[in-house]
Amino acid sequence: MAVIAEVALPPDGFPLGTLLTADSDVHVEFERIIPTDGDAMPILWAWGSDMEAFERRLRTSDDVGELTRLVRTDGRTLYSVTWCGEAKGFIDGLAVTDALILRAHGHDDESWHFRLVFHSHETLSEFHNHCLEIGLSYTLGRVYTLSNTGTEGGGVSLTDEQREALLLALEEGYFDTPSEVTLTSLADELGISQQALSQRIRRGNKAILEHVLLGASSASVE
Repeated sequence: MAVIAEVALPPDGFPLGTLLTADSDVHVEFERIIPTDGDAMPILWAWGSDMEAFERRLRTSDDVGELTRLVRTDGRTLYSVTWCGEAKGFIDGLAVTDALILRAHGHDDESWHFRLVFHSHETLSEFHNHCLEIGLSYTLGRVYTLSNTGTEGGGVSLTDEQREALLLALEEGYFDTPSEVTLTSLADELGISQQALSQRIRRGNKAILEHVLLGASSASVE
C-alpha cells in the first residue's frame, strides 16, 4: 500500500538544492526524479527576479551535466537538470526506490521540505537504509498510508478541461518514468498551447492531492 512521508533535509545534505537556491530570490519546486543511465535527472520549477543568473550559475557548475529549459508559464520555468556531482545520495535514494515527489520546496539557506510517495513501508525502509549507509541525515515527519487519508467532503473538484488533460496524460504515459509522451504532443492532441496544458495538469494534480491528503492521520514507520 502506498505510503506518504514528509521529509526535511538540511542544505548541507542536499548539494543540488544548495546550488539551486544560492540566490535567495530564487524559489524551486521539484516535480519528479527521472532515473537515467548512471545519473538521476530532476525535473523542477524555478522562479525569481533574475533567472538568467540562475541558469548561468547552473550551466557553469561542474556538478551539472546539462540544464534544459522545458517550458515557461505564469512567471515560472520548468527545467530538467542532469546532476553529476558526487554528493547525490538523496536523489539516488529516490531513484532506486522509485519514490514519487508530491511536493518539494527550497529557498535560500533553509531546509528542504519534501512530501514523498513510496510504494510500501518496505520501500520507505529501503530509502531510510540507503540514507544511513551514505551517512545522510534527514528529519522524518508524518508518515501515513493513503487508506488513512480523509475522504470526506465529496469528490475532487476538477474542471472538465483539467479532467480531460489528466486523463489523456495518464492514458498516453506522461506520468510514467520515463515519460512515454511529451507535453508538446499532448498539447497538440488537445489543440491547445503547451503552457495551457501545463497549467491544467498542474492545477488538476493540486486539486487531487489536496483532496487525497486532506485530514491525513499520522502513522509510524514499521
